Amino acid sequence: MIPSSSELPRRSTSLPSRNLARARPPVGRGVVVDHLVGEAESYGGHRTYPHQRMQSPLERLQGRRPSRERTLRQLNAVRVVAVLDALLLVPLVYAALTDAEGVVDVLGPLHGVGFLILVALAARGAVWHLWGWWFPALVIVTLGPPGSFIGDVRIRRSARRSSR
Repeated sequence: MIPSSSELPRRSTSLPSRNLARARPPVGRGVVVDHLVGEAESYGGHRTYPHQRMQSPLERLQGRRPSRERTLRQLNAVRVVAVLDALLLVPLVYAALTDAEGVVDVLGPLHGVGFLILVALAARGAVWHLWGWWFPALVIVTLGPPGSFIGDVRIRRSARRSSR
């Protein structure tokens, strides 16, 4: 026979003290962290609480606006790779138009690696919320350097406007 609700033992809904209430230990990446709720710790220069300890860097970034310096530092890396890729792209196009197969065989894979690095850097900035996903899409559609230069100018202009 199933007992009625009045026969079941009642659970207390109030917690005795915030320091005595144990949080469910977060588990992730083979680490078990058992902390008391409400005890803040200093972690990486930020005040965090136990339930925040297992967040990834991306999760910690969400909800915060990235700094202008971080955005410009990432854009500088994109710009350097774009310039190097453009320096490979110009002779590659010339060699392809003049049917210089040996030069194309050497510069083609180098430009391909530069393009992949450029797309990865643009996507990394989008994942970090430094800019939108339009930037990596523009880099892919324009086959590398042209789109990255256009996006670089646009992002720097908006960063300059927001800092005023």
